[in-house]
Amino acid sequence: MEKPCAWPRIAGSRWPRSFIGKGSPESNPRPHEPCASSSSGQKFFVDVGANYGLYSILGALWNPNLRVVAFEPLTPIYECLRKNIAINHLEDRITCENLALSNRSGSATFYLPPSEGKDLESTGTLAQNSWQVRQHAQALQVDAVRLDDYESSHPMRVDLIKIDVEDFEADVLRGMAGLIRRDRPFIVCEILPRNREHKNERTRQALQALNYAAY
Repeated sequence: MEKPCAWPRIAGSRWPRSFIGKGSPESNPRPHEPCASSSSGQKFFVDVGANYGLYSILGALWNPNLRVVAFEPLTPIYECLRKNIAINHLEDRITCENLALSNRSGSATFYLPPSEGKDLESTGTLAQNSWQVRQHAQALQVDAVRLDDYESSHPMRVDLIKIDVEDFEADVLRGMAGLIRRDRPFIVCEILPRNREHKNERTRQALQALNYAAY
């Protein structure tokens, strides 16, 4: 019998949009299922753009042997992420990092549009040619790191990666290219063709360079 998935307790979250990953559309019919189902039997999950922690927490509840590193650069959302992990009693298996992932390590400019509701806005990005920049979103300084650099001081063998970073996916992928080539993890990555310059083809090209195929 298939193991039922425990449902997380999440404060202040909104459901993310659809994701694209390896596999087949028929096998991944709902946006949360690639992370939840593929976490079964895996040991290490990297959640990039963790937001309030839905995917990190869902994966950890689904698989009691899973360890997670969740990256969230926006400090107020990061604090909510930590609280959600605590109320689900997962502090021993989910590590939170108040960092953005990028193709270079150091300080980076994060563009945050105003929120349209009570929740903190979750469509911020490091992408400089984004709609957020064109709409004069607030510019904040955040700490960024290449995952390859982070892994050198935090050794891990990664089975699953989720990336949702608002048109900055290609840069994140390039910053973890060494780890991906070594570990060949399952990747769940948002690819939305809304960028008017490159239609997010940069993300597809970055995946292809790593011998991954998007559907």
